[in-house]
Amino acid sequence: MIDLTGQHFGRLTVLERAGRIGTNAAWRCRCECGKEIVVASNNLKRGMIRSCGCLQSELGHKRIVQMLAKALRDGTNMNIASKKTKSPFGVRGISRSSSKSKPFEAKLFFRGKVVFRKTFATLEEAIEARKEAEEIYYKPLIEKWQRETPRENGSE
Repeated sequence: MIDLTGQHFGRLTVLERAGRIGTNAAWRCRCECGKEIVVASNNLKRGMIRSCGCLQSELGHKRIVQMLAKALRDGTNMNIASKKTKSPFGVRGISRSSSKSKPFEAKLFFRGKVVFRKTFATLEEAIEARKEAEEIYYKPLIEKWQRETPRENGSE
């Protein structure tokens, strides 16, 4: 058996042997963040575990920040504004309201705020109103974004 005490594996420093995990020796390790975990030796040696989990959390957070930075234009997530997603009615921003006489609600968020919210008697009216609100709020930003963003194939 090889003594791993004192060795470093990514952010982990091996402190001491901690028994076995299956057929592998187990090692108590301290992460750079201060948390201690027990890891099987094969996972340390193969580089499968390099932290207590904090590294994965940080990398995930960085990816989210990068994706949002690419998508935000004038305080609005243009990926959301420019895509149609499925809702119970097949149109973004349409939902049921609590009103019996006007059971459909059209709502639009823009720059982190609700800028349009109204109830309607028919689904068609709600869809039309939502589309009109998108034309007013989203369309100018989508067009601006498309002008500012180079095309995927390299041509502009």
